[in-house]
Amino acid sequence: MNSLHAAVVLALLFGIVQGACVDIRGVYETGGAWLTYPTRDGSGQVTSQWASLYTDDMTWDVWVRVPSQSVEFQTSVMWTYGANHNTNAYSSSSRRRNIGVLISNSGTLAVLSFTGLHYYEEYGTNIMDDQWHHVAVVWKRSTTTGVLYIDGVASATSTYNPGNDNPGMDGQLTLGGGHYGRRIYCSLANFRMWGKALAASEVLLYKDSADPSIDGTVAF
Repeated sequence: MNSLHAAVVLALLFGIVQGACVDIRGVYETGGAWLTYPTRDGSGQVTSQWASLYTDDMTWDVWVRVPSQSVEFQTSVMWTYGANHNTNAYSSSSRRRNIGVLISNSGTLAVLSFTGLHYYEEYGTNIMDDQWHHVAVVWKRSTTTGVLYIDGVASATSTYNPGNDNPGMDGQLTLGGGHYGRRIYCSLANFRMWGKALAASEVLLYKDSADPSIDGTVAF
């Protein structure tokens, strides 16, 4: 396991839940809380791992199960809009630089990039059905796109052109809630970050695996 925040390390406990031929490990029940991955360390400096990720192409993925009626307000599935975002903690101008995957109160997902050119696109299928769904987002500086995949299928595309912006400048990426402190009661498993842009075939190939040694995996 790599340098995940302590909350993630503690939450992703050993154990395997087998279902539909999917190797789901370390199931975390949010219970109204959320997980965080640090993009800054305790002294406020950008972590070396995050710096290596956001300055190149990268991919995030996670398995999520959201019961019906469990999302009251739009919030994060995986999003860098964190607790310090409306302050001057890391910027003299309260700049909002963030990227991620959101879930609405109707259960639909959206991919958002608020770096450089701001762009947002929503995917219309409701995943608030108490079933496991694989969610991945591929951030490609090389083609200025962010592509959302749901259950291995490309579902929405955002412009992603951060330039010199740090898309995690607020200090954290939150999983399963956290935007404006909003809660979501859901289950999370197999969160990974990849130091490359997975091809569509790789998203489909790797989604059912929980092997942290797959080439390009930098956090699990």
